[in-house]
Amino acid sequence: MVQRGRLTGIILVLLLGARSAAAAEASSAPADPRRASVTLLGQNSAASGVREVIAELLAREGFAVSWSERDSFRPQDFLERTGEDPLAAMDVWIDLSSSFEAHLYFHDFQADRFFIRSLPLGQGIDEIAKEEIGRVVASAVLSLSQEDGQALTRSEARAALQVQSAQGRGSPAPPASSRPLRLEIVVAGGAQALAREIPMAGVLAISGAVTRGPRWGRDGGRFGVWLDLGYQIPASYQGSAVGVALQSIWLRAGGHWEIERRRRAAFRLGLGGGFDRVDFQPRGDAAMVELAPRGAFFVPVACFWGGVDIRLSEHLALTTRAFADIALMDVHYELRNSGGASRRVLVPFSFRPGASLGMAFVF
Repeated sequence: MVQRGRLTGIILVLLLGARSAAAAEASSAPADPRRASVTLLGQNSAASGVREVIAELLAREGFAVSWSERDSFRPQDFLERTGEDPLAAMDVWIDLSSSFEAHLYFHDFQADRFFIRSLPLGQGIDEIAKEEIGRVVASAVLSLSQEDGQALTRSEARAALQVQSAQGRGSPAPPASSRPLRLEIVVAGGAQALAREIPMAGVLAISGAVTRGPRWGRDGGRFGVWLDLGYQIPASYQGSAVGVALQSIWLRAGGHWEIERRRRAAFRLGLGGGFDRVDFQPRGDAAMVELAPRGAFFVPVACFWGGVDIRLSEHLALTTRAFADIALMDVHYELRNSGGASRRVLVPFSFRPGASLGMAFVF
């Protein structure tokens, strides 16, 4: 019995020694030089779209990536070897908690080579910002894997973090450029109802809009103002005795509400008013009727519209719009006989719907 107890004790000692050796071997296993651990910081970092860009760029360089998320950045995690993935050769932290600046932190497996980068986000996290962040991450990860580039030592990285922290405490509120005024110019053509005698007339327009906030940013609503200058292509009507040729220019202004979806489409509703300057030319047989002289007059108009902009590129979009004008005065063209009696020859609609298609240039 004594010998059997001694044998059991020896076996237990051997098993514990083997387990300790295995654990020591696992803890000292070299990191995969083509593997990076990336941590996204900030409550909205997952929805920013940065992860997809970084994953694509690192995949092109042959790096595998493990992902994690946190709400805030802790300097001690950066200065020491405390990454989420023990097999990663480098750790990356991407801090998107600020709406006007992105902070990027990198260190290698031994935590003795460090990179710290900051990128301004003047337009928010738009396509350009995502691409810049992705390229900085890919470049830094490649440099760490090749032990290339001017890296910081641990003491230099600690000093840089202290300076960054002091600047953050003394920095003012985000600058106004983080919510810039965006200008758009739209050139469009379409058709609009005119009168029973002239059902449709062609229209051309050039529009300008100023909106608060970046285009193709995160989903959300924004207010803006707009101004339209338009031209109705000449249209004419000829009755049995007299007719009229019409053309007009118009000016409209107002406000609009814009909401974006998935950075590909923007939906807008607008309301405003303005005036039409109508140029008319009576037509008929001068031997049978006495024609009134050519003239022009102004018509006050209220208007509303809705539209969808489809993104083609960062600065170009296809615009579609349905609109309606409401004339605020009675407009008609009439024929008077020798006895002074009159009858209406042409009466434009007081409610004139229309539609247009155009291109928007975004600045």
